[in-house]
Amino acid sequence: MHDETAGTGRPEPDLLARHVRERRRECGLSVPQVAEAAELSEAWIAAIERGAASADRTSLSRLAAVLHTTVGRLVAPDDTYAPAPLPDAPGADAAPADTRARGMTDMAEDECFARLALHSVGRVSPASCDRPFVLPVNYVLDERDIVFRTTPDSSLAEVEGPVAFEVDDLLQSARLGWSVLVTGEAERLTNETETRRLATRAPEPWAGDERPVWIRIRPGHVTGRRVSPRTPPV
Repeated sequence: MHDETAGTGRPEPDLLARHVRERRRECGLSVPQVAEAAELSEAWIAAIERGAASADRTSLSRLAAVLHTTVGRLVAPDDTYAPAPLPDAPGADAAPADTRARGMTDMAEDECFARLALHSVGRVSPASCDRPFVLPVNYVLDERDIVFRTTPDSSLAEVEGPVAFEVDDLLQSARLGWSVLVTGEAERLTNETETRRLATRAPEPWAGDERPVWIRIRPGHVTGRRVSPRTPPV
């Protein structure tokens, strides 16, 4: 597995290890139970709890779902970390057992951005045009703005004004997944200092070629949903 970003930096292994270990114990789950529910390796979860393994975007998302928390909370610095309420704890939004076992959950905005930060491929669509289109792009999260680059002759080079941007991660075999939808305003970047800074952080475009046109999307409205996996009884 490889390191993935969360927020504006990489999750610290020791910090992630402590939060995962403490949250698992709060939920009353063993490592084998978490591994079975999340369909992850027991060895990997044990290594995460020792701070000896890196977390890819899919595994970390599934681990957070089983622990009834968010990716954002698991990677949050200690001074901002706040444990999520347990499903049956006083004050928690306890759902009926059949829907809690597996169901659609609306994600908070912080979790949406944490998941966006763990990905690098999304889909862009202009909100209004004569011939609507949706195209995939390699992107980077710049604080909470979405930035991508393209070629001068691409339809994306002309994207300005209202746009929609979508990212998802689906595991068809387990019927698990999540999606985030961002609507906002797109603008072309012309400041060379800014584009040079972004070039050091942006992923290499899968399609290759020179892509000198930079587009920034400033989010206006962000929504997300995820399907939680089945969790074993505590």
